[in-house]
Amino acid sequence: MKIKKRYIPIILFIFLLYQSLFAINFKNYSNSFFGVYGKRACVMGKVDGSAFEIWVYPYKVLHNLKYKVIVNGIEEDLFSKLYSFRFSLSSFKRDYVGENWKISERIYPAYDKPYVFIVFYITALKDITLKLTFNPDLSPMWPASIGGKFSYWDKKGFYVLSEAKWRNFAFFGGFSGKKLGNLPAHKFTGGKLRYQIELKKGYHEIPITVKAEKGRFKKIKENFIRIKDKYTYYLKERRGILNSFLKNHLRIETPVPNINEALKCAMLNINSAFVNNPELGEGLIAGYGLSGESERPGFAWYFGGDGLINSFALLNYGDFKGAKREIEFLLKYQRKDGKIMHELSQGAGFINWFEDFGYAYFHGDTSLYFAIFIDFYIKRTGDIDLIYRYKSNINKLFKWMLKCDSDRDGIVEIKLAGAGASETGPLKQKMKTDIYLATLSIKSWEAMSNIYTILKEKKRARIAEQRLANSEKALEKLFWNKENEYFSYAVRDDNSQIKEITVWPAIGMRFGVIDKIKGNIAQKKIASPEISSDWGTRFLSSKSKYYDPSSYNNGAVWPFLTGFSSLALYNYNNPYHAFSLLLANLKIIMDYDYGSPAELLSGDIYRPLDQSVSNQIWSSGNTISAFVEGLLGFKTDALEKVICLKPSIPLIWKYLNVDNLKIGKGEINIEFKHEKNQ
Repeated sequence: MKIKKRYIPIILFIFLLYQSLFAINFKNYSNSFFGVYGKRACVMGKVDGSAFEIWVYPYKVLHNLKYKVIVNGIEEDLFSKLYSFRFSLSSFKRDYVGENWKISERIYPAYDKPYVFIVFYITALKDITLKLTFNPDLSPMWPASIGGKFSYWDKKGFYVLSEAKWRNFAFFGGFSGKKLGNLPAHKFTGGKLRYQIELKKGYHEIPITVKAEKGRFKKIKENFIRIKDKYTYYLKERRGILNSFLKNHLRIETPVPNINEALKCAMLNINSAFVNNPELGEGLIAGYGLSGESERPGFAWYFGGDGLINSFALLNYGDFKGAKREIEFLLKYQRKDGKIMHELSQGAGFINWFEDFGYAYFHGDTSLYFAIFIDFYIKRTGDIDLIYRYKSNINKLFKWMLKCDSDRDGIVEIKLAGAGASETGPLKQKMKTDIYLATLSIKSWEAMSNIYTILKEKKRARIAEQRLANSEKALEKLFWNKENEYFSYAVRDDNSQIKEITVWPAIGMRFGVIDKIKGNIAQKKIASPEISSDWGTRFLSSKSKYYDPSSYNNGAVWPFLTGFSSLALYNYNNPYHAFSLLLANLKIIMDYDYGSPAELLSGDIYRPLDQSVSNQIWSSGNTISAFVEGLLGFKTDALEKVICLKPSIPLIWKYLNVDNLKIGKGEINIEFKHEKNQ
């Protein structure tokens, strides 16, 4: 293989970047975010104890949980004695060491039950007292709420939280101890509950159990008492399920341990996004972040667009059942006119979410993604039964797409379809459509053509093919800017261009709907410092008058867009810079908050913005897709029995092993070796 001279500086740059990103180093995660997730509950906090909250869906049960040890009448703060901590597959562990005691704490939810366990393993050299304090909440997720809340101490050793109608309950404790003080009912939301456990000299195992649920009090209380001592069973179950997940899905081994770990974390992150809300069902949420004094935990409710972007990753790492589950979840909430849901709060069971709030169907891109993903799903799994089963839903979506394309140019319009790339800021101008919706429109008409061809619906297939042809012509006519040699951000109602240079053409390039000549020109702009920083791609060109490196929509680096950009560059003949963007995302997964990729970073400084959600799942999703579809060049058509591999493996890697790449009912394993010049 000969390397063109013009690529040698790029290869040297990537080698140096690679060395700097993944050299052995020791990071200080003591102020890092941590999260341990189950399908019915999660625990989140900061390693140093400055934040700690427990959610048992859909409730925020408590926050600001603190620990103290009393020895000889003197209080000692456990977090000031923090000795070590460990992020693991099944739990989060902290060790604290004092002069007269050693305490190990292990935190985890049950994998698919509404329970959380905090287990203390204590060696006491003297008699000591363990004291726990927390702010009680029993608050359903934003924007829902319940009133008349109160708490009391049950003589069997736990706190009960409830409300005036006795329909919603939470429990905290379960180990023999006693309460401290009284909390007046009107102080519930601002006061603290205290729980104290006296311990003799010696070794002790102290499980604290948290549960929340709606229903009959007697039955829920009996269940709490029954499960509170089964903490070892639920830890073993978690460990077994997660180990099985890693064993049965995509396995990647590169020569770089940190890359292997980051890819594993990314897959676990995506799997952790499956939440089974007792009133809403099981689907993919968008991310995890601390709520603080509010009831909004990052993006830990259901987003259709995020779920679909992450569903591409589900198929890429081999979770076909999970991808199908997400399709069926979104169809459950499809609007009567065919539009696919944008977002659904986990508190929706307490309110009229779809009638009283304007968020449910706010975006137009979700419905286009849905059509695209159905086609992708069929080609990867071969499951055509799905489109026959949901044919009426697909027909409604098709009708919605036609309605949103009033001038029949094949590109949906914002005023009819809903929002596209920008939600806020100066880029959200009065416009007909943007490049994001335009390229998704092209791919969705292509998808509908394929789907209706399989269904033998000739008339609809023909309409989709015609709109596809129209949209391809309209894209170039409306958006290509000869002066910038790039696609403009948007067009106004009179078809004049909003000429801002953004990263958004990368989505169309990710799906291959931009012609090769203009795509090869456009990729240079994405790869340039104008869009690309060393840690990912900016939303907006750094040369724009609107550019602000700390602005949500006007300059920040979004890892999910970096993943799209990496895929775009792999598709349009720039594997060198594509790999550097993939590396940037892999590094973000392991930096700042271990295993949790940030939602967005500054456009000028390598750090997450203060407004960033700590674990935004689509940052993980597009990293997996960039590796599988980009670096490996893995494309499939299960119906045609076609597997395509177009690998772009870094020249500095001596080997690459990939197991469990799934297609249809089978799988393939790949082994690459680099020896001398081969």
